Amino acid sequence: MTRRPALALCAAAGILLSGRTGFSADVAFPSHQVHVELTIADDGKAEVREEYALTGPVAGSAFQFLNDPCSTVGPVAAGIDDHPVALRRDAVLHGPWTFFHADTAAEPGRGAVYRVRYEVSTRGTDVAVPILTPATTLEAAAGVRGARVDLVARWRGPSGGARVAVPRLDAASSPDVWQATLLAMPSTVRVDLTSATRPACAREFVGTTGGLEWRFIVFVATMAIWVQAYLWWFGRRWARGS
Repeated sequence: MTRRPALALCAAAGILLSGRTGFSADVAFPSHQVHVELTIADDGKAEVREEYALTGPVAGSAFQFLNDPCSTVGPVAAGIDDHPVALRRDAVLHGPWTFFHADTAAEPGRGAVYRVRYEVSTRGTDVAVPILTPATTLEAAAGVRGARVDLVARWRGPSGGARVAVPRLDAASSPDVWQATLLAMPSTVRVDLTSATRPACAREFVGTTGGLEWRFIVFVATMAIWVQAYLWWFGRRWARGS
């Protein structure tokens, strides 16, 4: 009888910990020099090209992008130097994220370039271009707090007042080109097309939060059991002392 509260507490804590996802962020993606370039047309379609200067092997790597109801990503192509890499889209959504798993037969090392390219179709005037990023963090460059990510956004044709809203980019060689050097990759590039005559797109996110509600309920149950166990233990100790 005296061990039941402690056993219940341990069981609830074990269930809570078992709710973690299977993607580990312990190993960094072997690159700290990245170039991302996206070209946006007046019809809202965007072409994205990414280049990662590798510092080590990338076998079994995964990529992810943040889903947006007003944007459609695909198709996605990848390669290391001149060798194509198959990216398999995960059929299971992990909260608001879509994952891709890379099938790499070789073990490319330092000096190789990992290239990813894809298209994004957007709707509305608040354009969101999801950026495909490694599922783990990038390596930190020497002497800085993060990686070096060169981001360039180009507008194909007259911009007509279009501007990049997020992240903050500076005008480059022309009013239709914006660029910046960041410490990490952004999950989304948002472009303001309020001056364009396009139908609006309502962002109504649906789906799950990746089990967050379930883990929260288990956490509350764990705390309730812990409080009851502590009060039971404290009451018995007080009774013995009196």
